[in-house]
Amino acid sequence: MLIGGSWLKWWIQVASAMSNLGLFEAKMSSDAFQLLGMSEIGMLPSVFASRSKFGTPTISILCSATSVIFLSWMSFQEILELLNFLYAIGMLFEFAAFIKLRLKKPDLHRPYKVPLKTFSATLLCVPPAFLLVLVMCLASARTFLLSSDRCSSFCRVHIVPSPHPHEN
Repeated sequence: MLIGGSWLKWWIQVASAMSNLGLFEAKMSSDAFQLLGMSEIGMLPSVFASRSKFGTPTISILCSATSVIFLSWMSFQEILELLNFLYAIGMLFEFAAFIKLRLKKPDLHRPYKVPLKTFSATLLCVPPAFLLVLVMCLASARTFLLSSDRCSSFCRVHIVPSPHPHEN
């Protein structure tokens, strides 16, 4: 016996589906405008800054939609593994940047400072870095392939000379 009857069950399912569709569209639009903003400040090629006559970032939306379609062919476990692998790479880069800044620019003004010497701060980064590398070593060959493809795409985007003088 259903509380409220079968009509309520269908009404809640339809409302839930519409809500999920709205959340998906909002997230995809947000990602597209992030690509647009990064392009406008020179962090991505200027092709991502192109807008339609309605002001929407069309190339960015297509890029975001293509990524979603690509991920839809993977299982949830594969997506989770891929995202963890990419997150681990990003964290290792953050640790490397932290140590490099401590060595190259020790007097640089920072909003906060780790109250340790550089050697101690480096030692502090070793255990989490070890765990990140362990997570990466446990990944499948497919994740290694997809992650290396994403990383090489990132490098191609940032190594290609920019036509704008203020961009890197």
